[in-house]
Order: sequence, then C-alpha cells, then structure tokens
Amino acid sequence: MKTWLKRFLPLIILGLGLLITSLLVMGRPEAKRKPKAEAQLPLVRVLELNPQARQLEIAAFATTEPARQVAVSPQVGGRVVWISEKMVEGELVKEQELLFQLDPADYQLAVEQAKAGEAKAEYDLDMALAQQETAKKGLKAYQSVQKSPSKLSGLALFEPQVKNAKASLVSAQAGLEQALLRLERTEIKAPFTGYFRSVSVALGQNLAANQAAAQLFSDMPILLKVSLPLADLPLIEVGEKGAEVVLKKTIGAKLHRWKGRAVRRLQEIDSLGRMAQVMVEVADPVSDQGFSLPLGLQVEVNFAGARLGRVFELPISAVHQGDQGWLIGADGRLEIRPLSILRRQADMALVEEGLEPGERLVTSSLLSPIPGMALKVFTESLAGSEPATDPANPVPKAP
Repeated sequence: MKTWLKRFLPLIILGLGLLITSLLVMGRPEAKRKPKAEAQLPLVRVLELNPQARQLEIAAFATTEPARQVAVSPQVGGRVVWISEKMVEGELVKEQELLFQLDPADYQLAVEQAKAGEAKAEYDLDMALAQQETAKKGLKAYQSVQKSPSKLSGLALFEPQVKNAKASLVSAQAGLEQALLRLERTEIKAPFTGYFRSVSVALGQNLAANQAAAQLFSDMPILLKVSLPLADLPLIEVGEKGAEVVLKKTIGAKLHRWKGRAVRRLQEIDSLGRMAQVMVEVADPVSDQGFSLPLGLQVEVNFAGARLGRVFELPISAVHQGDQGWLIGADGRLEIRPLSILRRQADMALVEEGLEPGERLVTSSLLSPIPGMALKVFTESLAGSEPATDPANPVPKAP
C-alpha cells in the first residue's frame, strides 16, 4: 500500500493543481473590451489657388560709377602761371570752365611770327600778280603793233610765280591758325561738368604736353553695371523704353530711393560669376529724400520686369524637393505634382503653368507624404480641438 502511494502521489498532486487552476480561471469575471480607436488623419492647412496678373520684380546689387572720366592734361607744354581755386579734390566744375593756364609768352611770339609770315606771303602774291599783269599788257601792245598773233610762255607771263605765291600764302595762313590754336591751348578748360577725383598740378609747375594734371569724372548721368542670372535677362527690356529701375539704400534712419532705367546689355558674360550684365543709367542723382547719389556706393537695384497676365503665387515653403507641390483633391487625398516654376523670389515662387484655378495647395508640413494618402483640412471649427496622435507615428499640427 505504501509502495503504491509513493508511486502515484506526485501525479495526484499535479492533477489537483490543474483542477484548482481551471476552476479559478473559469470563475474570473470577463474583462470588457475597449472599442478600437479610429485612425487619425493628418490635419493640414490649404491655400485655394487663384491666378492673377503680376509685374515681375528682379532685385540685385551694384556699385555706382561715373558715365565718363578723363585725365585732364594740356595739349602743349609750359609753366603753370595761373590755377583755379576749384582745382581741388571733390570740387565741382562746369563744362568749359577755365582750370589752369600755361605761360603764353612763347606762343604769343609764335603768333606774331606767323602774322608776319602771312603778311610777306600776301606781299609776294601781290608782286607776282602785278608782274603778271604788266607782262600781259606788254604782250597786248606788241600784238597791236605787229598786227600778228604772238604767244609768250607761261613763265614769261609769271604763271608759276603767281602759283607759288598763292601756295606760300596758304601755308602762311595755316601757320598762323596753328600758332593761334597753340596759344589757345595754353588755357586748359573742363571738357564736361564734373567733380575732381584727384589733382596733381601746382602753380609754377612745368607740364609737358599730355601730362596728366587731374582726374575728372562726370556728375551725371550715373551708371551701374548690374550682374544678373542669365534666366533673368529676357525679362528685362533695355534701350529708350528700357525697364524702370529703383535704387534703394538706407542711410542713417532713412530709406533713400533713386529712379533709373535699363539702357543696354553688355555683350559679354562676367568671367567670375558667369552672370549677364545690364547697364543702368540714373539721370537725376538726387534721391526722394534730397540726398545726392555718391559714386562707389553699393545699392540695391530693383528692375520692373515683364508683366505676366496669369500667374500663381505660391509660398516658397510650400514648394518641396525643388519643384514639387502638394495638392489635395476633392476626395481629400494627397497629390504630389511637379511644378514648372517661372521664378523664385525671397518668400514666394511664381508658377505660370501646371495649376488650375480653385485647386487647393497644402501649406502645412508632412513628415512622410505619400501620394494618395487621406488628409483632413484644417478649418476654424477645428481650431480648438487637438487631433489624437499615435506615439509611433505622430501627426504634425497645422501651422
């Protein structure tokens, strides 16, 4: 008996344990199942697209420079005997204003000599003409006595002498004109109205012909050489009806504006930036705040570009992967569409084709955009509610 009990006791204990466990499981109250939460759709803001006419604006930066600048130098040599008080750096002079004068003494003597030469040449011509007239009268008298035609050589009639005297007179007159011109050139005048950039002449200084005495640049118009991307070049008209240009510069607490015009394109590309170049001319150098535009100043240059009759303006933040836009269809699903972007600006992109009026552009961000995914449009009625999020896949909030 004891042997039997020892053999089957473990099995009996195991069976009792299983029985008790089964009774406990069966007697436990059934837990209520929670309904499965509905999946939350990403909440997005949208922009309804409507085309409109727009004037393109093209911005760049450039530095002002003079339209003309020359080295002021005499055409004859001599000692400086007079110099204008305006011959100082930064001073304004008017066109044909006397700047300085060279000693005219030698040139005045040359004029007197030329006048004397002219008088002698006139005398020689008169003598030759008188001798020619005497020879003609003698020939005529001889012919009347002899009653037969006679002919004298050209030399006997003083024709070469008269011709030579006339040539000498022309040469003497030219010499006088040259002497007067050299005398006139002892007075050096401003070739145009402008400012002195530098002055390198002093009273009593001996100057050679063509030796630079000053650097003069024109006061107006003012030019700017503006570098632009090649893609912007067709959008800007140049010439007499060139695009209007506004220059801007903040000086102190005031924003100054100057008006200009695009006058021509340069037929070369900037070797450094590989950019096209357009020349802008500013005829009036005074700003709307009364400030004269200085040279060497870097300013913002704004061109009035081509006018577009139908263009969509998209926030630049709504353009993804360089040229993609997210649209939401009538079925509430996402469409990722390539965009043909005409121009990008600081805060917007301009699209002329590929979109239709009334389409809705998604302006919110999406972590994982998938074509065809369902979206929920943010409206004012939803503004106070917070969409549920899945910790494993958070839904971004509408901005």
